[in-house]
Amino acid sequence: MSEQNCQSGDTMSLMDPDRYAGSNGAAEFSNWIKRKLGHPQVRIELTNDQIFDAMQEALQKYVSVAERPVKYFSQATISGLNVYPLPDDWMGMTEQIHYLPNSITAMIQTYTAYNMYLNFTGNLDITAYETLMSNLQLKLNRIGAVPTFEILYNPPRLKVYPAPSQSNNYIVYAYVAMPKLENWTPQVDMVGYEWVRKYALALTKFTLGRIRSRYGDTITAGDQAVTGDGGVLIGEAKEEMATLEEDLELLRTPMPVLLF
Repeated sequence: MSEQNCQSGDTMSLMDPDRYAGSNGAAEFSNWIKRKLGHPQVRIELTNDQIFDAMQEALQKYVSVAERPVKYFSQATISGLNVYPLPDDWMGMTEQIHYLPNSITAMIQTYTAYNMYLNFTGNLDITAYETLMSNLQLKLNRIGAVPTFEILYNPPRLKVYPAPSQSNNYIVYAYVAMPKLENWTPQVDMVGYEWVRKYALALTKFTLGRIRSRYGDTITAGDQAVTGDGGVLIGEAKEEMATLEEDLELLRTPMPVLLF
């Protein structure tokens, strides 16, 4: 079935311009999945929303299990206030948060070697980094105990104990960030990008297999109606997802513990 004959919201054709405007990464992601399923020679009985949902589910699974990418965030304190908003892309919290004076926060944010470390460039100056960490730990010892926290939901917020006693200090913490699908490219995380698109393909196969099995298991290839492969697609999808999930567990590499 040609793309000109596919109706928007009916079967999976070109990316819906309203839903995916500006989403070049998501559009290429979707086109790759369609080609793997045989498009345009074979009609794909899926909506744009179904393939987008598979892509989003795969990305969320990768981020939640691999626990990356990780970002560091600082929140200015208000005396007596112990509930603060979380970043818009927050998905999960690490085990540590800290109260820091403004001067230490500035040091963390501007220190070149530390920023290289956070950006996973591979160019970290280990000696400089260790010197910075030792200096921060000495200053932390003069500040006091590490606070505890809990996460409040609807909307997500951070609640810290004890409440800050001073304003204009900082709460600093690491969190797992949820990237936008349109920004998920090999440049962000090569290993993760490959895993996510393969898992999204497996999810899409599973959905497509269920649809074909339920509605007669007949597909259109060119001008010919041929016996479908719903059961085969479901079996392949389950095997691929199981293998990918095992691979994902190996990517759950612990991040170094950073104590400021």
